Amino acid sequence: MIHIIDLQPLPNAQLLLRFDDGTDKVVDIKLFIGSDALTAPLADLAFFQQAALYPNGRGIFWPNDYDMCPDYLRYHAVDARAGQPA
Repeated sequence: MIHIIDLQPLPNAQLLLRFDDGTDKVVDIKLFIGSDALTAPLADLAFFQQAALYPNGRGIFWPNDYDMCPDYLRYHAVDARAGQPA
């Protein structure tokens, strides 16, 4: 089971994630921003930067309760160093 051990919001609606296997991945959250009540707020930089990590490392969330699991994030991530798909 994959866990996220660190998260850092980046410019342009991206997140830098460090996983418990030591890999660093970047996820472009713009892919998930829609016009619905849960995802539309992510387009606001101040709101986006409030991303937080669940204490057990099994996901990230925002104040409006929108959350994402680490497996899904990793699937949509690229290697932070090489810019290659995960």
